[in-house]
Amino acid sequence: MKLAPFYERIGAFLEGKSGLTETRVALYGTPPPEESKRLAIYERFCREHRNTATGGVHQEVRALVTAQQGEPAWRQLVEDYFALHPMQHVEINENGAQLAAFLAGRGEALWSALADFEWWEWQTLSALDDPLDARPDEGPLRLGATVELRPYAWNLVSWLDAPQRAPLPPEEDVLVLFWRNRRLDSRRAVATQADLVVLKQVSEGLPVTRDDVFDDLHAAGIVLGAE
Repeated sequence: MKLAPFYERIGAFLEGKSGLTETRVALYGTPPPEESKRLAIYERFCREHRNTATGGVHQEVRALVTAQQGEPAWRQLVEDYFALHPMQHVEINENGAQLAAFLAGRGEALWSALADFEWWEWQTLSALDDPLDARPDEGPLRLGATVELRPYAWNLVSWLDAPQRAPLPPEEDVLVLFWRNRRLDSRRAVATQADLVVLKQVSEGLPVTRDDVFDDLHAAGIVLGAE
């Protein structure tokens, strides 16, 4: 068999798009040799690799799906996701970038919101350092390079941080701030209305109200600079 058709057939198999039996026949003919059953080893390896590519970042999504529908449902969800979004990125976690959109497309709004939340936690943690952030008390007032503001219809922060977590998060429209603090630790918090006023002033270059809210945001590493 020439290389092009071989890779076409083995590629679909390794991506979970074709099964073991049909792949054995496609590669080796009928009846396939007994040793071709060894392909099952690669099938298991690739399946676990796909599961790792989502489970590393989206641990809470996996836990919620499993609690509501069982482990097989999560496994099938992963297979369905990668059938539409085959792995292409060398950084394994980046291959889960479309999971939130994928879940939204299936009508799973809560799962999608939680997937987005966990994605931005990881994006904040893994973002490249900005040289300007290394001088937080110098230069013009600005937002830290890792600051991200995301809307959610559930208060995922209070739910995830609760000492005794309820089965589901409370429904509440919130805006969540993601950022790295001055020690480069990943942080997230629900933004208050007062926070939003300061963030708007800083991001749009407006006169800034220097009050306790501003001081807290500056100390946290969300707002940087001095001028």
